[in-house]
Amino acid sequence: MFSRMLRLNRPCPPPRERSRDRIRKIEDALNQLEGIEKAQEHNREAIESIRKSQDMLRNLLRKIE
Repeated sequence: MFSRMLRLNRPCPPPRERSRDRIRKIEDALNQLEGIEKAQEHNREAIESIRKSQDMLRNLLRKIE
């Protein structure tokens, strides 16, 4: 990060600001993980629903045959 600041020819932010940036990045990453976990749970529920529908359709097909 420091080398990037030098390349941009800007002074390095004070330590407190750098700490806030790090904390913000960690919080953003945690929020993304939480969103991923919620999406995974939703996908699991959708897969279970699809499996139930498949079983129901198989049973109907057996009755028809």
